[in-house]
Amino acid sequence: MLRATADNPFVDVGTSGRLLKALSDGADYAVEEALPVGTAVEGIRRPVLLQAQREADSPYDREHVTPWVRRTDGIVRVTPLAPPDVRAPDLRLTVDTANDLALARRLVMDLEAGGRDARLAPLPEVIAAARRLAMGEGT
Repeated sequence: MLRATADNPFVDVGTSGRLLKALSDGADYAVEEALPVGTAVEGIRRPVLLQAQREADSPYDREHVTPWVRRTDGIVRVTPLAPPDVRAPDLRLTVDTANDLALARRLVMDLEAGGRDARLAPLPEVIAAARRLAMGEGT
């Protein structure tokens, strides 16, 4: 199973294939490290997800699931470093606050002004647009 959340509109679409490979190679849980905040996708094997359903009892773990998976002994976790072109852990591209939403809207406008469909823009282009906006350039 792959998990991407609605508050993360700029996920790296290339991650999915890499995580599925990690799961097929024996990982129970996989997520890439060093991506911008809010762009990660998580991979989790079905039996582990069902185990979390049975054993996680706090409201937080029941809502978010994967923190329980990351803490629980006996689960094989793989956290490879993301490819160099999408590493930007200093960037925040999630939508958890009003400021996050404002940035996301500006990013969409910037990408679309450049002729890109923001829903399909490759993450390296989103990162470049976010950096332009941070420097006062762009839309």
